[in-house]
Amino acid sequence: MEYKLRKYQQDAVDKGFEVLSSKTPSKQILVLPTGAGKSLILSQIANQLDGNVLVVQPSKELLGQNLDKLIALGGEASIYSASFKSKEIGKITYATIGSLKAEEFKDSNIKYIIQDESHLCTQENSNLSKFIKELGIKNVL
Repeated sequence: MEYKLRKYQQDAVDKGFEVLSSKTPSKQILVLPTGAGKSLILSQIANQLDGNVLVVQPSKELLGQNLDKLIALGGEASIYSASFKSKEIGKITYATIGSLKAEEFKDSNIKYIIQDESHLCTQENSNLSKFIKELGIKNVL
């Protein structure tokens, strides 16, 4: 299935790609309303990145929705989620936050993290913040 992005979606993809591909460490938030096509946008960004990317979401349901959109766009991803009974890591890996363990990602060469629903787990000492710090990830969207 081919998708034609709306202008605001393409702008979000361009900005997200810019943040993640920045040569200097960058952590930014893209804010989009319900129904804006966030799954489509994050899938487009993940597909364009040169390097391994981890797409993190807080629930099994969101992982499924995001993964379905990536597949509909012709992309492929590994799944790292206890809820899906899968612990595979690849170029693009879709994961649930509760399943992440830094020691299992040490040799994964993850260069970027895209976090869906960031308002749910962005506290300074959250498990995700610790994970990002332990892996030394510099660019997070």
